Amino acid sequence: MVPFAGWEMPVQYEGVIPEHKAVRTDAGVFDVSHMGELEIEGPTARDLLQATLSNDVDKLEPGEAQYTLVTNESGGIVDDVILYRLDAHRYLIVANASNAATVYEWLKDRELRGSDVRDVSDDYALIAVQGPRALERLGLARAKAFTSARATRCVSRSATRSTETTSDRSGTRSRPGSAGPARSTPTSPARRACARSRRPGRNRSSSRSR
Repeated sequence: MVPFAGWEMPVQYEGVIPEHKAVRTDAGVFDVSHMGELEIEGPTARDLLQATLSNDVDKLEPGEAQYTLVTNESGGIVDDVILYRLDAHRYLIVANASNAATVYEWLKDRELRGSDVRDVSDDYALIAVQGPRALERLGLARAKAFTSARATRCVSRSATRSTETTSDRSGTRSRPGSAGPARSTPTSPARRACARSRRPGRNRSSSRSR
């Protein structure tokens, strides 16, 4: 564990060499919740981003992402980020932890009427699963690079306890291919609906859904 941008950052669990081999040949898990997340929303969100990022925002359809740079007036780099287009007028930026506040302030200072820049970092946990078998390990279908999808996952209480036990054993870094711990987030309406579906007298099939 090392200090990084105000976080205790997990750097290695079993060792650099075995973890490197795991990610290159199978899959590995890394908790990158220290990174910053910014939401930009509104009818002029596209105009704000088009004026402050190096890539063409118009190339993105909802569900697509691009690696891009936040630039200053002289063409210098404020930070390199990933931009996700969530829907027609809503975008998500993932910024480096050490520059997240700078990127937020830079965009907030240039906010246009009809756009809203919000730092939502505390609302997100970010777990990176990387490697040639990452999608297989997650039970996901193959997908085009730099695309994203939103999903609601209802986990049974027994599965939740199992995950928590695993997290307690392994600390803040998990073994390659296993699920890592995440920051707590506000309970969403979907999660509340899942909780209601597990109450006695409800359809039990909901509690077994994944």
